[in-house]
Amino acid sequence: MDKIDFKKTLDSYKAKHNQIRIVTVTKMKYLMVDGHGDPNISKEFSDAMETLFPVAYTLKFMSKIDLGKDYVVPPPEGLWWSADMNDFMTGNKSNWDWTIMAYSCQKNIMRYILAISEKCRLTSLKLLFVSPSLSFSGIMLTGT
Repeated sequence: MDKIDFKKTLDSYKAKHNQIRIVTVTKMKYLMVDGHGDPNISKEFSDAMETLFPVAYTLKFMSKIDLGKDYVVPPPEGLWWSADMNDFMTGNKSNWDWTIMAYSCQKNIMRYILAISEKCRLTSLKLLFVSPSLSFSGIMLTGT
């Protein structure tokens, strides 16, 4: 069984040093957790990572077992913003808002996520679909 490494196969993951380029992003699915605060010390950020990656790795192993498709779980991606953009200049990370994301190639992903949510505590997890036109649609799963 071949293992797919999306950093090598998806053009949107192939950033090159000192090179700016336009890439076409195909429709993609992301697992996401939103939060607020300094990612270096925030319990919320730590909890987000502890929610996101066990789900991402469980999906990977379900794919390997159920579908016969194995892949490398891509590194986390993040979106960062603040009500006051000066927080980025001053390094005031405690005011940052963020969304931490993990790409997932899974088909019928909701079936897998619902199965996972029955086995473990998911505090907040969103599934986001990113289309080539950069529009977004998503599903949110929350619980305790």
